[in-house]
Amino acid sequence: MNSPLLRTALLFAVAMLLRTTASTQYATPTIDGAIGAGEYGTHTDGQNQQTSGGQVWYMTWDADNLYVGITNANVDEGAVIYVDKTPIFPINGRTDAAGTLVGQGYDGQNFEALQLRAGIVMYVKNGYREYRTSNGSNGWSDATTNFGSFASSGSNREFSLPWSALGGRPNSFAWFGLLVYAGGTYGQVPTENSGSGAAQRYSRYYHISSTANSSSAKPFSANSYVFNQTTDETNLGALNVFEFTMNSPGRTITRGTGAWVIARNLVVTAGLVNFGSCPDAATVGGSVLISSGATITLSSVSGGNLNLNATWSNNGTFNASGRAVGFNGTALQSVVGTTTFDNMSVNNPAGIKLNNPMVVNQTLTLTNGKVDLLASTLTVGAISGASSSNYVVTSGAGSLKHSVTGGSSFQFPVGPSATSYNPVTIELQSGDPAETFSVRVIGSVSPSSPDNTLCVQRTWDIGETTAGGNHATLTFQWAQADEGANFARALSSTFHYNSGLSRYDEVALNTPASGSNPYSTTQASPYQCTEFSSYVLGQSGGLPVQLSSFTGSFVNTRVELDWRTTSEVNNYGFNVQRKAAAGEWSVLGFVAGHGTTNSPQHYTFSDTAPLVGTSQYRLEQVDLDGTLHYSDPIQIENVTSVREIAPVRFLLGQNYPNPFNPSTEIKFSVEVTDHASLEVFNTLGQKVATLFDDMAEAGYTYKVQFRASTLASGTYFYKLQSGKKSELKKLLLLK
Repeated sequence: MNSPLLRTALLFAVAMLLRTTASTQYATPTIDGAIGAGEYGTHTDGQNQQTSGGQVWYMTWDADNLYVGITNANVDEGAVIYVDKTPIFPINGRTDAAGTLVGQGYDGQNFEALQLRAGIVMYVKNGYREYRTSNGSNGWSDATTNFGSFASSGSNREFSLPWSALGGRPNSFAWFGLLVYAGGTYGQVPTENSGSGAAQRYSRYYHISSTANSSSAKPFSANSYVFNQTTDETNLGALNVFEFTMNSPGRTITRGTGAWVIARNLVVTAGLVNFGSCPDAATVGGSVLISSGATITLSSVSGGNLNLNATWSNNGTFNASGRAVGFNGTALQSVVGTTTFDNMSVNNPAGIKLNNPMVVNQTLTLTNGKVDLLASTLTVGAISGASSSNYVVTSGAGSLKHSVTGGSSFQFPVGPSATSYNPVTIELQSGDPAETFSVRVIGSVSPSSPDNTLCVQRTWDIGETTAGGNHATLTFQWAQADEGANFARALSSTFHYNSGLSRYDEVALNTPASGSNPYSTTQASPYQCTEFSSYVLGQSGGLPVQLSSFTGSFVNTRVELDWRTTSEVNNYGFNVQRKAAAGEWSVLGFVAGHGTTNSPQHYTFSDTAPLVGTSQYRLEQVDLDGTLHYSDPIQIENVTSVREIAPVRFLLGQNYPNPFNPSTEIKFSVEVTDHASLEVFNTLGQKVATLFDDMAEAGYTYKVQFRASTLASGTYFYKLQSGKKSELKKLLLLK
């Protein structure tokens, strides 16, 4: 032991052991009726301890047992605990198979309706203890007595419940507790629960989001609210809860005064949550979820706004009442379900994305972050705060819509990606009728031309609701990096795509570009733009049409690509390229061109080994001199995955069937909403398939199909990676 190296190694090992112990969740108290300092973990209210009146509750767990301690309570009076072992939203919804919604009467005290789906109830007092499990028919099984361990000393009691009584340690659970005697109840936890008798209804519970040893979730830290009344709540004041649930058809919650702070989710699956005339904001640290048949109505007075940090999901009714909804997260937020906001703000550097059309009647405020439309339409009354850092991304088929009146102008702050800002300003001639324009910008010249080097590599796709009657001046902005190699800023023209003749028509010469990166230009003669579709900036004579269509479809196990040209100049041929959602472009094959021709040409190509999931395809057109031009990419979906509600946990299931030929199903879920990938490898460690590469939401099981018709028989491995967690499993393909 005198070796310095050995001493150093020993000290390091001890330090690592202490560090590991300090970061763990599990604790194993001694069940002896005496509660020592720190025996249950952090003995602070809201952690592993909670004071309720004159009583103090303690709770912790390890891999095998749940442990409970209660002090300063008559040990001859019963302690009752209800536990929901699968606490997914709505907490008091689901079916009887998930648990029981009625109480089990003890000492004359019972519940008309529980606030959660309890899978087990415990009753513990000096000399007797029992538990009952839900029977699948909204009732309780016969009692199991003398479970676990029990000890008491004076007014203290401690007991344990084996996790095996619940079928094993749950990944998460919800619970509440109380003390009962023939005359009533006391010592309730959460402390907001009150009342006694045979028909009680409580509204609070604790939600433990993870029981893993590495979790920091504490048994008394996530105090949650659920509406559980037979009459409307007319004055629900200030709240500071973990989760909020309204799941009562025909019932209404009306806010009083005081801020609402909801750490996780605001869930309204049935009934109405009415912010009334509350002047205080509601802040949601997670998602806002409005189910079909449910309603949220915001406050009728200033200040009663709603802010959230995660997903907005609306399949019900939302009444904005002139208030603002703020997206204030730090990770990418989604808007799901068609929604009309009155005012909306984005203060999230990661931005938001639209999964469905959205309307902002009044003002969209871009404080910090971008709005990616994907394939959806965003209609706005006004936009505030737009800049090269904060704008609307038109990465897919979605467009930004706004009404412009005659004699006025509006800048559409759009860009084709999160790194490219290319706004366009539309100014209408005085006397023109008001028109609602839709705008998106594409990160290439689309349709392409034989010499895109003469163009700014952007297409402004501008649409109008009513064709004709308007005369517009368009002002375009671009960066130096957007320019083709031979584009001359001082000699540009505005071109409009004529779909009837499959060609670009020159609208007007432009003014010389102004600015110093970014640059902008407009037509030298005003109000020359009277037709609206695709606009590009190029040089006179530089945009004869080439590609008139490029489409693709999934046929059986192949992707069939089809494209046509109306004319070709020095066309050597096409490299057909493909990339996955998060991958790089790769060449699948080459199709020879027709040199120079004014006759329409038709081309096809088959991808016989398409990727699973979403793929993009594009054409790399090669001139005889080697110059390259690129088509606008198209997207093909090889749908392989579905999802369904499930407990919040990280899980990679075994594929089924196994062995298989030619396809099998793999299920997985994640503990935290994050990017996830599911990949397949051969025995050499080479990746042969990507089955999933997208955001995965906690609380869902994803079902993914793996089609292996092009692979050889043998052993393969599949790996799930999300955040810092990963899991690897084996599958067998037999043909």
